Amino acid sequence: MNKKEKLEEELRISACLGDVNRVEELLNFGVNVNSRHPKNGRTALIFACQMNRQDVIMKLLENGADQNITSDSGESPKSVCTNPQILQILSDGEILKIAKLTTALGTSQSDDYAKNSISSKEENLPDDSIPSNELVLKVRLANIQDDVDFIEIDLPKTCLTFQALLHVCCQELNIDESRVVKLRKLPNTKIRRDKDVERLENFQEIEVVTDLTLNVVHSQDSNGAAMPLTPSNNYQSISKKDQTILY
Repeated sequence: MNKKEKLEEELRISACLGDVNRVEELLNFGVNVNSRHPKNGRTALIFACQMNRQDVIMKLLENGADQNITSDSGESPKSVCTNPQILQILSDGEILKIAKLTTALGTSQSDDYAKNSISSKEENLPDDSIPSNELVLKVRLANIQDDVDFIEIDLPKTCLTFQALLHVCCQELNIDESRVVKLRKLPNTKIRRDKDVERLENFQEIEVVTDLTLNVVHSQDSNGAAMPLTPSNNYQSISKKDQTILY
């Protein structure tokens, strides 16, 4: 996958996750708003509509997203959307009117207009109309002794790819993707590809192993508790009863 394809994939993932700020950055960078997924033909707009990401849908349409492009299986933005308000807007073209107002009125005014025109809060929908469309996973950094707790993340079931999982994990744990060495499905399985992600179940525990955490070697104290032998500052240490010697 070349750089152009990676950026297009990131646009689709960000649209699916509802990351409107990153979507805007990528569009400003010149990424093709209508690029299609190489395996299923879905566009960023289709992903956003399936997840009812109103802000992202607005941003995509403002930047020329084509509602008429369908996936390889014939899915359109309208056919995958479950939010009645967004469906109505997609049907009557109101969202295109809002997009045009962005230039004529300025961002703040058009945003106010959009908020008054659309109410896409899912809690306003009947309970039985809200699809179970997210996978809940438990993630943490590996080998971090002072914080062993997991955090829960939500991964849209329409975005069950390795890259999407990596992106969400790094975003939630506030780490750089370039530092990740591997993702481990506990207790002992390496996650390598999209199919591995598709097989994950709710509340699966995952550890993110980085190049920093790999450098931490563990030992045990006199009580059997784990303790770092090689600190992150690259000094080695010898622990004695009342002191620690660095050398």
